[in-house]
Amino acid sequence: MVNTERDGVLMNKHAILRHLNMASGACFMITPSDKEESRLPEKLSVSWKVQGQASRSGQQQINSSGRGRGRGREEKKKKKKKKKKKKKKKKKKRKKEKKEKKEKKEKKGILLLPSFILQSRFCKILEILLFFLSI
Repeated sequence: MVNTERDGVLMNKHAILRHLNMASGACFMITPSDKEESRLPEKLSVSWKVQGQASRSGQQQINSSGRGRGRGREEKKKKKKKKKKKKKKKKKKRKKEKKEKKEKKEKKGILLLPSFILQSRFCKILEILLFFLSI
């Protein structure tokens, strides 16, 4: 049983739901389903069960609006736009990093090329060929 009176004031059923849902990771449901009645008796039986992540999103909707309708249309659009912007930013960053990595690799290749040629057998063979051609 849950006492619906807090600080001497009778709580609204949505307030009770919000309070219970915030207190734990469970999804609470009020047993008496009187939709017209906004106030409840002093003692109230509450049934609850812990569910997966899908129920948690439902629980968040109850918490955000207080009436269990979920987010408003504008709020959803705003969130979607923000997500898109973040994704775009990440993509740009990844592209930039890839480009820098590629440039760094190319620079390394250029720096290594002369020393590689000087130390290789290929260079010695070229020297011998040039020597014979000069005679």
